[in-house]
Amino acid sequence: MAMDKTVTTDLLERALALHQAGHLDHAKGAYLQLLAQDPAHADALHLLGVLFGQLGQVAEAVSLVEQAITKNPRYSPYHNNLGNLLKRQGEQQRARASYHRAIRLDRRNADAYLNLGKLQHEMGDLISSRDSLNSALSLAPASIETLMSLGRLEEACGNLRAAAARFENVIELAPDCASAHLMLARCWAAGGHSANAEVCLTKAIALDPGYADAYYNLGNLERSRNRLQSAVAAYWRAIELAPLVAADAYNNLGLTFLALERPEDAMSAYMKAIALKPTDDAAFINLGRLSVTKGNDDAAVQLFQKAIALNPNNVGAYQDMAAIYARHGEQDEAVRLCRIAMDLAPPSLSLRIALGTLLAQMGNPEGSQMIESLFAIQPFTAETHFHVYMNLGVVRKNEGRLEEAIECYRAAAMVPSSSSADLENNLGIALALHGNAEGIAMLEKLVRKHPRSAVYHFNLGVALLTHDRYSKGWAEFEWWRKVERLQKDSRPVEVPRWLGDSLDGRSILLYAEQGFGDTLQFIRYIPQVLARGGRVVLMVQDPLVRLLKDLPGIVACIPVTGPIPACDVSASLMSLPRLCKTTFESIPPPAYLGVPPRRPSPANRPYQVGLVWAGSPRHSMDRIRSISLDQFRPLAGLGEVAFTSLQIGPVASQIDAPGQSISFVADCSHVKDFADTAEIIAGLDLVITIDSAVAHLAGSMAKPVWMLHAVVPDWRWGLTSNETAWYPTAKLFRQAEIGDWQPVMQQICSELAEEARRHTASTYKELLSA
Repeated sequence: MAMDKTVTTDLLERALALHQAGHLDHAKGAYLQLLAQDPAHADALHLLGVLFGQLGQVAEAVSLVEQAITKNPRYSPYHNNLGNLLKRQGEQQRARASYHRAIRLDRRNADAYLNLGKLQHEMGDLISSRDSLNSALSLAPASIETLMSLGRLEEACGNLRAAAARFENVIELAPDCASAHLMLARCWAAGGHSANAEVCLTKAIALDPGYADAYYNLGNLERSRNRLQSAVAAYWRAIELAPLVAADAYNNLGLTFLALERPEDAMSAYMKAIALKPTDDAAFINLGRLSVTKGNDDAAVQLFQKAIALNPNNVGAYQDMAAIYARHGEQDEAVRLCRIAMDLAPPSLSLRIALGTLLAQMGNPEGSQMIESLFAIQPFTAETHFHVYMNLGVVRKNEGRLEEAIECYRAAAMVPSSSSADLENNLGIALALHGNAEGIAMLEKLVRKHPRSAVYHFNLGVALLTHDRYSKGWAEFEWWRKVERLQKDSRPVEVPRWLGDSLDGRSILLYAEQGFGDTLQFIRYIPQVLARGGRVVLMVQDPLVRLLKDLPGIVACIPVTGPIPACDVSASLMSLPRLCKTTFESIPPPAYLGVPPRRPSPANRPYQVGLVWAGSPRHSMDRIRSISLDQFRPLAGLGEVAFTSLQIGPVASQIDAPGQSISFVADCSHVKDFADTAEIIAGLDLVITIDSAVAHLAGSMAKPVWMLHAVVPDWRWGLTSNETAWYPTAKLFRQAEIGDWQPVMQQICSELAEEARRHTASTYKELLSA
């Protein structure tokens, strides 16, 4: 028997009144009582579903509203509220479909348009969202929620003026709406109008003193204005007011502590952010960056990988990891990570610069082209101008194009307020390497302003040594161990450092750092250490042990891969010029390496020349110092010259390349270490080489050695001379234009032909007198 409609209406009105008054349990009972008497009552099913949604029982709520729709499928509000519930369940597609059904049933359902617009915003469909929200506003022009939603949408689209206009509309309708004042403050802040933003935030807090989000945004504003202590206070207030949703505040508090040079407090803040919100990739990113500043790259990589696991589209994590791999010389992996980041989103200026610079360092022309393409960015702002010219200068310097690098750095300096220590550093070293003493003055001034910067001290050292100003240069050069990109070449030795004083029979460990050539160059100081009464234990790279084990006066020569012996004091070979107070005029002679030739040569032999055309690809300037064997082609036509390849590594295979014109009588295919190479050099008349370890080896053997030098010199060879005090038997052939080795080869070819003629004439005289 059907229930009296009057009774059902009374029960529904009573239940609805309880519901609207917030008495949810009593309202629930009233709805259930009604449904017990009329299970098909659509309004009761719908409203009970809404109530269950308010209680957090969303699945039950969805079921009830769907039952209501079954009973009355053409009632628009049912579909609208079903959409709300499905959205809460994370079922965005079904929710969107429900809102569309609500609108099809009632084109004047402003709530359905509003909810659809908000959902579309969340789903990233910003154009459709704007259309839906504008439809809602046309139906309900005074809707605060619709105006706020439109304002948030315009803010997300970067339309700050349009967003601000919407929030101002809200304030006109509801002057006491604290959230509107907050959102208007965000627009002002994003547009660079800090004072206006502060007024709005102050108003929001006055309207609602417990408004945690207002304090959080005030913290952000104060941090952007470098009012760091005020920012800290605002973040703490936000955390006190809303401790359960304080992850973002802790994260930004960490950034503020870092700016205040309080790294431990920053780490604590990041850890609290992660504890409150373990899925927040931003906190992992910031903790990773802090780990980088503390020198813990391994931990940083793990944190960046965690951020990527939480958010695979985190461009910053890939870019930060790429920077770490690049510092450690793993350019291929760094490039791979940058390319992943480039594919995830429209690349930022910094990402394009990072990838372009990496590729350029690897000799890939794409890198230089990528940096140059940045000039097409519109609008080409002052900030873009600065960064593009600055980084193009770095690329040109690494390419050896010093004049172009200097022009780029000077162009970057034209930007108003472009004062940058890094710019001064880059310009200073480029000028110095180009032979301009202005660069040294610039670097000296920079070091006075930044006395703790290892990079600036080291570059000043390089500049001074390049200009033969050794007395001051060695102390500045010693900072290289603290330069991040060079630390991989530093060797931590837990033995007290020697200070250059008298040793009086104490044992001293002299150990190698950096390259083979550096070791061969600086073992010349061993006699001075012996003269101070030291008992020398020499620790060098494994391939040098057999060559150096019989150096006069040393106790032992051991490999760096072995255990560190017990000694009284220690010193790096790289530090000996400073400890021995070397001036340009007091450079000691090379350590003589008396190596017998592998086999005697007949008296009528041709002139014997060894060739080296490439060094280690790990060297920072290898792309401009190394050449190909083919560039020695002019020497192929010389008679009375026999060539031996002293080249090792993969590029040694160039001697077998098709069309290769130089015939070699011997090579280094069976060489195991430098002692083997020295035996071959001992049987030669001349070594011609790029700036390599073989140059140092030949010079230490008092063998004539001709060295090919690119336009950008290494500090030890000075700027212009064709001689070097480091190796009296060396002659330097300097490139005039970067990349152009032809004039150098023509000069070498001419002089080698003359040497060969002299040798032939001398050999002929010996035969006649025999």
